[in-house]
Amino acid sequence: MAVRNDPQQLGPLFVLVVLMAGALAYWWLQLGETQRLAILESVARAEGPELAGRIPRDNMALQVWWLARHRGAQLEGMARLFVLCTVLGMAEGSRKRDATPLSGFGLGMFTLGRVALALSVVGLLAYAAVPVVMPFVGAACVLSAALGWASYLLMRGMPRVS
Repeated sequence: MAVRNDPQQLGPLFVLVVLMAGALAYWWLQLGETQRLAILESVARAEGPELAGRIPRDNMALQVWWLARHRGAQLEGMARLFVLCTVLGMAEGSRKRDATPLSGFGLGMFTLGRVALALSVVGLLAYAAVPVVMPFVGAACVLSAALGWASYLLMRGMPRVS
């Protein structure tokens, strides 16, 4: 089976992610150096006072790398919660689908689950890249709930195989 690289198969969500990343990059580039440092210092102060001294002062690319590395480490800490909520969503969706023997294929739920999963991935990327103060516990709760909801909808709407 040949794999096609058809540009028409790129989904609108991919285009939305590219536009959001472009807007974020433009906003970050148009800020002055003092404004960028002030934003990163406010993020560092909110998330841990020991981080404020580690912000690169002179290189914008290193500043972006610092933020992504710092938030990536936080996402690693949330990984077990994400897995737990995803497995719980899958189990509940499968149980609910099995409870109704004549349910068939829930196209609406399956499609909504695909959209919710894509938006969850966008949320994870936004958490890692957007330089604003985000509370750790709140972000963990919202992202894990989104992943659990997406997996529930995917399993609930999945077609039956007889």
